[in-house]
Amino acid sequence: MKFSHEWLKDLVEINQTPEKLAEFLSLRAFETEVNRANQEFFGIIVAKVTKIEKHPNADRLRIIELTDGKNTIGPIVCGAWNFEVGAIVALALPGAVIPETKTVLSKVMIRGIESQGMICSAKELSLGTEAGGIMLLDSKHKIGQAFSVMDQDRGSKIIFDISIPANRPDLISYRGVAWEIAALTGSKYKIKPLKSQISNLKSKLLKIRISEPSLCKQYVGLRLANIQIRPSPKFIQDRLKLSGFRPINNVVDIANYVMLEVGQPLHAFDAAKIIGAINVRKAYVNETIKTLDGLDRKLNRDVLVIADNKKAIAIAGVIGGSESAVSIDTCEIILEAANFNSVSVRRTAKALGLRTDASTRFEKSLPINLAHQAAEYAAVLLTKYAGAKPLEYLSVGAKPTKKVVIEVDPIKVDALLGVKIPIVEQKKILSRFGFGIHPTRNKYHVTVPFWRPDVRVWQDLAEEIIRFKSLENIPVKQTSQINSSHLTDPRVDGREQVKDLLVGMGFNELYTYSFVSESDLNRWQINKRNVIEIANPLSEDQQYLRPNLALNVLKVAEQNTKEYDDIKSGKYFEIGNIFWREQNKIFEQTYLFMLSFPKTQKRIEEFVGDFKQLAVVLGIEYEIKQHKEQLAEIIVADKSVGHIGTISDVSGLEWIGVNLDFEEFIRNRKTPQYKRIVRFPSISMDSSILISEDISWIEIKKTIIAANQKLVSEIKLIEGSYQGKEVPPYKKSMTFRIIYQSEDRTLTNAEASQVHGQILETLKSKFSVRVRD
Repeated sequence: MKFSHEWLKDLVEINQTPEKLAEFLSLRAFETEVNRANQEFFGIIVAKVTKIEKHPNADRLRIIELTDGKNTIGPIVCGAWNFEVGAIVALALPGAVIPETKTVLSKVMIRGIESQGMICSAKELSLGTEAGGIMLLDSKHKIGQAFSVMDQDRGSKIIFDISIPANRPDLISYRGVAWEIAALTGSKYKIKPLKSQISNLKSKLLKIRISEPSLCKQYVGLRLANIQIRPSPKFIQDRLKLSGFRPINNVVDIANYVMLEVGQPLHAFDAAKIIGAINVRKAYVNETIKTLDGLDRKLNRDVLVIADNKKAIAIAGVIGGSESAVSIDTCEIILEAANFNSVSVRRTAKALGLRTDASTRFEKSLPINLAHQAAEYAAVLLTKYAGAKPLEYLSVGAKPTKKVVIEVDPIKVDALLGVKIPIVEQKKILSRFGFGIHPTRNKYHVTVPFWRPDVRVWQDLAEEIIRFKSLENIPVKQTSQINSSHLTDPRVDGREQVKDLLVGMGFNELYTYSFVSESDLNRWQINKRNVIEIANPLSEDQQYLRPNLALNVLKVAEQNTKEYDDIKSGKYFEIGNIFWREQNKIFEQTYLFMLSFPKTQKRIEEFVGDFKQLAVVLGIEYEIKQHKEQLAEIIVADKSVGHIGTISDVSGLEWIGVNLDFEEFIRNRKTPQYKRIVRFPSISMDSSILISEDISWIEIKKTIIAANQKLVSEIKLIEGSYQGKEVPPYKKSMTFRIIYQSEDRTLTNAEASQVHGQILETLKSKFSVRVRD
């Protein structure tokens, strides 16, 4: 998030240069970078909208024409609706670098219209989180000039770009960051308690009901009269601009200003447009609301809304409705400060495709105490800058939760951190962060402030202590060394070896989801009886756990052939887990799936060769046993570990694939052994035999080895398990090679032939084999 250096200096004393402070915070709190806000944006100019037309092929898109003062630019396809003709905007032209994504913009075809650029939102410019509409500029930005963020009167601005940890909702506000700086540096925190008396006001006309207490813990309403709508003070406008907000009027600007400083989103309703009581309820079936961005939105029963007696007036935690919005004629408002359920807000924002600054904050699970603080601060500002007079105050819902108290043993803290920190110093450090300290004998109790929901156990407090001390101050100690060679998992090692080998053969590794859809199962005629269904799938496409790897790998291959005309062939593989059910038990197993396309005779031979080379390098002895013309079984150690064959899809494309039980396959991997090189030449002899289809190559090889012929140097299976027209029923043809070699002399052909003949006789005697010519 972006934080103004000048604004922070109003809240906390800063005695370091921005760069030094950023480095200090990065080491002790959160990653921080310094940006100068007057820098120009490459390829982005200031332009004026001159023409708007509806997109002929999309209801939610518009075609925009703009001018840079000299030339007409367009068409630009845009999905935002928060501007009209005459608006001044930041326009990214082809070749521009988009700050948010660091990508180079190019022309793109959108629903049949080629867009010549992009009109940017504050989020895309990295100047805010607002992405629901484009960023509207004021007249200070001259049309045709390069876009930049600069205050014309005060010159350049220094912006801290801070990466907020997900578990620290206190840091999404200026006050939270200022408090952190004060605690870490020991500097003065300048915020003083307000003297507002709004909580003493009584409620007469203002009525509030929370119909969904699980989705809205607290709702604070403040009714203010005598509102004078006018531009907000310049310092508020300047700070909003630097945060990516467009100034609108004093009421709306103050609500946004308080949200940025305190961290609690606010919303102002025109009191004259609200009928009866305010009700926090779920939307009715097919209920609609026109939101502030000008869109009519259809709601469902899962959406939480703010409503009066007749209609929905806002979508809770996301965006307000246009019918109850503050306008130039507003003279009385109802200010909302509520605490909405983070999950509900996140789901609603996602369902609507609308993530706002308010929803971003509510998603962080804000403390319930912030609602009153924000309303109190807003009342002071509205009184000062809008002439407001607070009339009524009403807080409905849960009260602030009890504070968390943690017992801390300083000895355990020292043991965990590996450095001794005196108990007095431990307590002093925690006090600086706002923790309450209550000493006891040999230990102490800590009360956690409401704004630190991330701290729940004593180990969290130890982390606070050591980050204050800084990790670089922990002395380096020599620890006992562990021989990592004994920790190698052969399965992990084997997986990495297989990946390296396949990539070296030209295969591309894939990582696909572990989920498949019902249509995937139906397409490949997979019985759902043994497939595991997910109770709460993320979408219809992820309804089941994959029963095999082929489903998603084939989908990727098909997409490549359809989307990229220049890809005519490819080889893929994936190693991953598959899932299935048998007799009410769930099983999970790691598989290897290899795929090559398209199917040609040359391609088949190359693919089978790839598999054989993989097995050879791994030292795995295998046998390929033909089942059908397009399918063969892979046998390793007398077990079936998978199949190799061709696959046809509904579009007529044909692929070649291998599906292997990876764990069973890799279990037979042999570590290469050193063997002394024999300097005398070898003699190779090949034989083809007919043997019963039940006899495996492993049995044959064991028999040859058991013959105890010292001249046998190596045994290879050249062609295994062929069964065709020339092979009798229940028989198979196998071709193997035996390499003969002597370690002390040159072997003669006669000697090799004699030993080879003895081996064949042994095979005939044991297996009734017939040697083929």
